[in-house]
Amino acid sequence: MNDDKPNDPMYALFDKLRNGIAQSEKHKRRLAFVAAVGWLLFAIQVARSEPNLNPLLDAMCMIESGNRDLPLRWDVNGVAIGPLQIHAAYAADAGRSWRRCRERAYARETALRYFRRYEPLAVNRGDYRALARLHNAGPGWRRAGNEGYWLKVKREIH
Repeated sequence: MNDDKPNDPMYALFDKLRNGIAQSEKHKRRLAFVAAVGWLLFAIQVARSEPNLNPLLDAMCMIESGNRDLPLRWDVNGVAIGPLQIHAAYAADAGRSWRRCRERAYARETALRYFRRYEPLAVNRGDYRALARLHNAGPGWRRAGNEGYWLKVKREIH
C-alpha cells in the first residue's frame, strides 16, 4: 500500500473492488451512465407509485360545494373557501395560500399536500376513507365522529 492511503483493511478492499470493476475510463463512464439510468428509472417508479386520488377529490368537491367554486362560506369551524371548502389553517398546514384555494386545481393540490403531510401512508395505500376523514376533521380524524362524512363521500365515488 502507498503511504498516502490509510492502513485500513476496508479501504484496501474498496480500492481492490474499484480497480477491479472499472479498469478503464471508458468502463467507468459506462458504469456511471448505467447507474444514472438506474436512479432515473427508480425515481420514475417512485413518482408513479402514488395512487390516483382524483375520484376521491371529485367526490369531496361534490359533497363540500356541489362541485362549485364557492366564495367565502361560514361553517361550524369558521370561514371556508373554494370547491373543497378549505379553511385558512388547513391551507397553512399544507404550506399554501388560502386565498388561492378558490381555484379548483390549487385547492386540489392543497388537499394533496395536506394529505401527504398528515397521512403519507394512507396516500401511498390509496386509503380514501382515511383521507376523506382527515380532510373533514383534521389530524385528529381517528377520534372524531366523522364516519358519516366518509359515507357521503363514498356514495359519490364512481
